[in-house]
Amino acid sequence: MKRNNPETREIAFNFLNKNRVRIIFHEEVLKYEKKVLETNMKNRFIYDLVILCTGITPNSEFVDDYFLDGKNFIIVNEYLQMYGREKVFACGDVASISEEKTAQNAERHASVVIKNILALEENNLPIKYNSKKSPIIISLGKDYGIFEYKNLVLKGIIPAFLKWLVEKKIMLRYVIRNNKP
Repeated sequence: MKRNNPETREIAFNFLNKNRVRIIFHEEVLKYEKKVLETNMKNRFIYDLVILCTGITPNSEFVDDYFLDGKNFIIVNEYLQMYGREKVFACGDVASISEEKTAQNAERHASVVIKNILALEENNLPIKYNSKKSPIIISLGKDYGIFEYKNLVLKGIIPAFLKWLVEKKIMLRYVIRNNKP
């Protein structure tokens, strides 16, 4: 969560600690089996459940290194076209756009890519993707969450409810879209 507001990080850390979640920073998990986790720092932990939170790793192994930035994201221009390939687009978590890798941003990418593919087919000019900061809602269980937008951070049941509401709205949109004749 290093890209989040420091207050958001502290709220999440304190919530997880309070709920007996052990957070291990700056250690590589070498193996976890038979309820024992071992790290590169020669630490061993007994666990009930392991959730690996290792950050964003783009799935770009299929792309030649020439098209990747230093973090293995596919280099794209303002139209989401792959560097050096006008008819190839990259969007979502694999695109080299400096913004949060969220479902909402991936949906916006997809919308621009669809319009640009159609524009290319019709010999029209493509449209630019404009990144914009959007609110982030982090769920920490059914009744607790964090809402973050710019410098505003809210915690508690209201962000949890907002998260539930957003998820219901999105799912309803897909149900309606998939049930059309």
